[in-house]
Amino acid sequence: MPNNNSANPIVVLGKEMTANTKYFILFEELVELVKVLTDYLGDDEHGRSEFKSEESLLLNSTLRRWLLNELIIELVVYNEHIQLYFKYIT
Repeated sequence: MPNNNSANPIVVLGKEMTANTKYFILFEELVELVKVLTDYLGDDEHGRSEFKSEESLLLNSTLRRWLLNELIIELVVYNEHIQLYFKYIT
């Protein structure tokens, strides 16, 4: 969403984790989300498609990144949350 401090609007979608969230449920959701994104967007900028169990979920890291004309789509882990960013470049 645009704000007064930036010429580039950003949309952020996230899912709150609860104390009872189990890693395997988050992992399954992440696998499905990456599958849906790669079905629509193709492989990411590093040629990766499906999310694999050996991939790391490091804090504050980018899991996938797509560059599409004036749009950057990033799937990141930030402050223990999985977030999907849409960054419009003008």
